[in-house]
Amino acid sequence: MGSDARRALPQQFSELEPFVAQWAVRTMRERHRRRLASSAHDRKTFYEAMSPKLDAVMDYLNRFPLHDMPMEAATLLELAMALMEVALTQEVYDADIEAVHARSSKLVRIGREMDEL
Repeated sequence: MGSDARRALPQQFSELEPFVAQWAVRTMRERHRRRLASSAHDRKTFYEAMSPKLDAVMDYLNRFPLHDMPMEAATLLELAMALMEVALTQEVYDADIEAVHARSSKLVRIGREMDEL
């Protein structure tokens, strides 16, 4: 992923690096925006790549305190949180509902971020 260490992933998850630029973001608001701006194909591709690795991702992340993770682990955590956002579109919403949700979400303002927890 170039020289930006913050954007690198732990070696055992390097196959997920193509998703970092689009999906590894820090805030709930930005994850939501990325989901709404993404295509159905992008969401499905990310979901299919990331979800089978979720158990291994969680095992890896559980080795670190939440507020003191190495940069590579923090980037992996951002991908895991993005997966939770995208999973709605694959497991709950069909394409028609997601389209309605995307339109209506533009009318709702996220008033408080939970990212500092």
